[in-house]
Amino acid sequence: MSVPCAGRYCCIAMQEERIEQNMSLKGEALDFQERQTEAAQGVIVTQEQIKQYLEQQRRTGLAEESLKGYRRNLMLLYTALPEDKCLQKGTLRQWRDRMLEQGVAPRTINTRISVANNFLAYLDRREFQLPRQLTAEEPVHPEMSRNEYLRLLQTARLLGQQRTYLLIKLFVTTGLYIQELPKVTVEAVGQGGVTLSSKSAARWIPFPVCLRKELLDYAEKNGIRSGAIFITRTGKCIGRSTANCQIRRICHDARVPQQKGNPRCLRRLYQSTLTELKANVIMLMEQAYDQLLETEQVAIGWIE
Repeated sequence: MSVPCAGRYCCIAMQEERIEQNMSLKGEALDFQERQTEAAQGVIVTQEQIKQYLEQQRRTGLAEESLKGYRRNLMLLYTALPEDKCLQKGTLRQWRDRMLEQGVAPRTINTRISVANNFLAYLDRREFQLPRQLTAEEPVHPEMSRNEYLRLLQTARLLGQQRTYLLIKLFVTTGLYIQELPKVTVEAVGQGGVTLSSKSAARWIPFPVCLRKELLDYAEKNGIRSGAIFITRTGKCIGRSTANCQIRRICHDARVPQQKGNPRCLRRLYQSTLTELKANVIMLMEQAYDQLLETEQVAIGWIE
């Protein structure tokens, strides 16, 4: 009698297991349908979401300058969305194509799409991302000549633009990056240079004597006794846009192409000057060494 009973319970257990499996499959199917529906409907983008995302990025240690770029690019995306602010599959592709038609550089487009992709990852809506990047053509960077640089300094001095004069001279004589400008302090100039740390290594940036005198003179005249030298009226260190604007104005007055009026071109002149000087020094060393060998050969050579 016990065997049939056990068999009956076994059958019931198997039926219950099948029911659970069916219910699980139905649940997965419903979840899949819901995901498909969500994908079709898209995601509604709000300014509050953008604000929360930027705050989360700030907590991870993203620099303030980078946060400004993120905010600017996300607001461009937000403005490009339709009235209901619904982002669907293909929305980023359409935005990218529209920017291409407007003549936006591929590298800039890639940056904007990358920020949008990161934002969608934060929202856990990766299905709307646009993973493919445009192939950016290698930009042709304009080169500033030494004569053009001297013309900029001369024009800035004639116009009484001492701060712009010093900015131009600083980038060309030290090779500083624009983001390192806050490190140019009264204290650092007084010490003769500044140590700058990066992910790879630390490097010592000396200030030439002629530049040190001019920087300290400027600081004294403007009542800057400590801290950053290149500051605004409110006491904040000047940013990239302000520096670019001031240098380009001098370029216009000095009749130097304005596309050369930026810290990057000035820094490139510093690098090319060093490269040329090093090449000349090496050539002089080789010539001196050859002359030394000839002198020794004349003195004690086996064959005269």
